[in-house]
Amino acid sequence: MMRHIIIIFLSCIIISCNDENKDTEPRVIADFGYEIDNLDYLTVHFTSLSENATGFSWDFGNGERSNLENPTYTYADAGTYDVTLTVYGTKGMEDTKTRNITLYGYTDPNRILYGKQSKTWKLYREGSAVTLGPDPSHPDSWWEGFYNDGSRSCLYKHEFIFNKDGTFEFVDHNVFWGDSQIWPPENPVYESCFEPSADNMVVDDVDLTLWLSSVHNFDFFSCNGTILLIGKGAWIGFPFLGTSSNHGTNLPDSVAFIVSFEQLSSFDLMTVNFDHGENGFWTFRYVSYKDWQDEPLLIE
Repeated sequence: MMRHIIIIFLSCIIISCNDENKDTEPRVIADFGYEIDNLDYLTVHFTSLSENATGFSWDFGNGERSNLENPTYTYADAGTYDVTLTVYGTKGMEDTKTRNITLYGYTDPNRILYGKQSKTWKLYREGSAVTLGPDPSHPDSWWEGFYNDGSRSCLYKHEFIFNKDGTFEFVDHNVFWGDSQIWPPENPVYESCFEPSADNMVVDDVDLTLWLSSVHNFDFFSCNGTILLIGKGAWIGFPFLGTSSNHGTNLPDSVAFIVSFEQLSSFDLMTVNFDHGENGFWTFRYVSYKDWQDEPLLIE
């Protein structure tokens, strides 16, 4: 009788330990991101962001699959696909995540800039929006820029809109920034957000109201990533930046800069560069959200 009691007692201990191990086993969570290739808009680089996964199963939404952790896949046609990642853990645990992706293909290589008909770009709120360095290999060694911390909130309200018909629109939303490159320290708007007016947009007898909300034209040369804004007062980045150097209040007839794009899960990222040699290499980051409700809150 005593022997049977001991066996039952040991069995209870083993079962209890197994139950405890099951309860403490890390939960498997499926998640992933993706980037559309900069050169081939039908090729997608998928990255698993899953937790505690030991196995992976991708469904690319067209019947094709992969068991790689971070696959790269090229679709045959443009279109919208429901991509599903299923991940597996120990003891039979699994989880799934589905994302909807849209591929435009090569039907219009400039569509990344202006969308189907029009596309709005705003300053990046999740990291540094602008940097300055001596050259492309040291883009932020002079200045790491500013962030969405309330110090320059008006700049994050500006909208830069590229239209398929070749027009470029700037919308200031009745706010502007008194940049130290333009406004002197004794001016009340110096290094602050202000409501622009005919009076405070005059510096050294130069009327700068052309920098305010207006419509201009642009040319996009996708072969080398150059955009040319055409018309006095057209700008992006900072208004005082011109074609080949810092123009200040001397408004040029056109402004040229280099752009590159990344297509991410919830937004497209446009990097704008002005290479002004000894005057520095400027980098600006703009985003266009697929759903603007995903944009982080503006800190003011």
